[in-house]
Amino acid sequence: MATILIKKYQNRRLYNTDTSEYINFADIKNIIKCGDEVKVVDITTNRDITKSILMQAIFEDTEICDAVPIAFLFMIIKTSHNDFRNMFSEHILNSTKLFQENLERFGSTYQNLFDDNHFITDVTQKMFDMQYKTFDQTLKMWFNPGVFGNQANEPESEDDNGTT
Repeated sequence: MATILIKKYQNRRLYNTDTSEYINFADIKNIIKCGDEVKVVDITTNRDITKSILMQAIFEDTEICDAVPIAFLFMIIKTSHNDFRNMFSEHILNSTKLFQENLERFGSTYQNLFDDNHFITDVTQKMFDMQYKTFDQTLKMWFNPGVFGNQANEPESEDDNGTT
C-alpha cells in the first residue's frame, strides 16, 4: 500500500504526482479502492487537506450519501463544537474498525447482506438510531445532570408523622 501525493492548486485542480496528471474525486476514490492511500496538500499553504478532499469526494457521490443516515449528519453537527468531538470521532473510528474486522472475518455472509442493499440500509439505519439515542442521552447527562434523576438536590420526603 503506497501513499500517493496529490497537490491541490489555486484553480482547485488536483494533480497526481505519481502519474503526472490532473485527476478528479472519482480518480481519488479509485486510487483508494485499489488499496493505496492519498495525501492531499494545498500547494499554496503546504497544508495537509486530505480530510477535506476525501469528505468532498464522499459527498459528491450520491450512492455514498444515501448510505449515510441523516441522524448521523445531525450528530456530527451537534458534536462539532464541544468536548465530545474527540469522543465521537473515537467511537466512529472504533465502530468502523470493528465492522471492517467482522467484514474480513465473515466476508461472504456480509456480502450476501450487501447484495440486498435495502436490507442493509434499513439495518444500518436502525443500528445508528440506537447508537444515536444512547449518545444523545450521554450528551444530555453531561450537560444537564439533573435530567437523569440526580436525587442529591431533592428534599427528603416526610413520613406519616410529619418528620423527615
